[in-house]
Amino acid sequence: MNNLDLEQKKNRILYRELFHKANEGFKEQITNLKVKSYCKKERVCCKVRYTGFTPAEILSLKQENDDTSSEYTRLFIPYGANSDFDYENNNQVDIELNHQQASRVNKDYVNSVLAKLPGPVYFYLCKHLNNNECTLKDEKSFLCDGYPSSVTRMRIQGLAGRSC
Repeated sequence: MNNLDLEQKKNRILYRELFHKANEGFKEQITNLKVKSYCKKERVCCKVRYTGFTPAEILSLKQENDDTSSEYTRLFIPYGANSDFDYENNNQVDIELNHQQASRVNKDYVNSVLAKLPGPVYFYLCKHLNNNECTLKDEKSFLCDGYPSSVTRMRIQGLAGRSC
């Protein structure tokens, strides 16, 4: 092996090590941001989740085989829903009542979402939350496991840096 080949081999090894270290550092930073920005033990993601879609629109997306909408209908019901709420048959919700009931759970968060998002916003709660504990256990959804990386999440003021 000549000197040029040896130097190229050393450079490839060096760059590979640098890439792996950078990748590990990046993963660690992302993990730290998740931990610092949100505490899952507070169950805010279960108590107040939002979307711009009405229950009827979520059902329509589910019927088009949208995975996220299918999970939404399995997990969440809108605030202000009647006791006989059903995504397929009785899915009308008064948006003002929806906002009022969600505000009782987390007023600052609801107001922050409403102030930052244009158009109608609907708030939902997980129907599998009982005494601040998830009853799904091993059946958790990708919507739960992905939180706080979920697309239906905004940073909650006051929770940053909290430890659990």
